[in-house]
Amino acid sequence: FFCVDSGGPGLCPLSSLSSPPPSVATCVMVRRLLPLVLLFAALPGSEASGACLQGDLLYGTTSWKGRYEHICCDTPQRYAEHAGFLREPGIRFFDRLAEMAAQLKAGAAADDAKVAEEAGVAGPATGVYVQKNAATGAYEWIFYDSQCGQPLFVAPRGRSFEEWRRESENHGWPSFRDEEVVNGALLLREGGEVVSACPSPTHLGHQFQDARGARYCIDLLCIAGQREGGAAAGDLKTGAGAVAARRELQASATSASASPFWWTL
Repeated sequence: FFCVDSGGPGLCPLSSLSSPPPSVATCVMVRRLLPLVLLFAALPGSEASGACLQGDLLYGTTSWKGRYEHICCDTPQRYAEHAGFLREPGIRFFDRLAEMAAQLKAGAAADDAKVAEEAGVAGPATGVYVQKNAATGAYEWIFYDSQCGQPLFVAPRGRSFEEWRRESENHGWPSFRDEEVVNGALLLREGGEVVSACPSPTHLGHQFQDARGARYCIDLLCIAGQREGGAAAGDLKTGAGAVAARRELQASATSASASPFWWTL
């Protein structure tokens, strides 16, 4: 219930329905405290949050599920892991990736236990997380949805490991480009929200535009899953689906009949 006082409209308590009406001071106090109440209600842990992720995640992220799992599981979503999460001491995201590549260079197989250990897999690896690109000879990593285990990104593609690392660490979150998006793996929703194409979509992050085009700013916890079915790592195609969807998105923006909620990438 709202009332108007000298400071403008404010939320009045239910007692305002009875006589006498609330004082001006009461309305002012409630109006000023309401934003704080809403803020604390929205903080992680203040209410039951979604829980949908795999039990054991990669890259040292499992212990952070209690704090950030709701970000991946609840959509639409406007919150994110804290900036620099990928550099936390227990995560060391890009250092871990470099260590995985070092194991391959030393002769280990892509699904070797030593490679899995560097990735932070608890127990036997269920998929390939790093491979050598047959065309370029460079190592690239496959990232799977933390809920349904479907492949989402293969990176780096179209740039070097150091370029990918530099961009990601400068922004504070893993950053991907269209060339690194697995075809058909993502949905783009209103406001630039990026979710997976799983039966129950996982929130992944947001898409932004810069001088290079689309950049996918992604929460690491949401792409730290272990593979569950889907195409083999070496068969994954990237880039074309994302580019085609961008044209569709731009073309449909002027159409009154276009859906305002999501587009397939």
